[in-house]
Amino acid sequence: MGRHEEALSHSMQALILLQEEMILKNINGNEGDEKVDRTSVLVIAYHNIGVQYEFLHNFEDALNYYNKAVEFSMLLLGADHKITINVKNVYDSAKENVDKLQLNKWKRQQKKLKP
Repeated sequence: MGRHEEALSHSMQALILLQEEMILKNINGNEGDEKVDRTSVLVIAYHNIGVQYEFLHNFEDALNYYNKAVEFSMLLLGADHKITINVKNVYDSAKENVDKLQLNKWKRQQKKLKP
């Protein structure tokens, strides 16, 4: 297993554990700074999974996880939070790069079709 596959596996395990912890604490009442801290970690976990998928050239999954990071961050931290701004910028940049890759792939395919 390569380094990025291993990192992806570890990131997913961390995400599962974090989600379980947050669910249990939500049931038992989790408020204030601790909730913001755990939410920040959750957003970063989604972002890190996106990073590993991007390194593995699995761009669709990368965008999905980047988008989850943005959605959770907007919902739970707010649009003006520095983490939200950061993950939104990463998502926008990755989306732009994927769109360019898809356009270039389409252009190459069109050239092959011409007689």
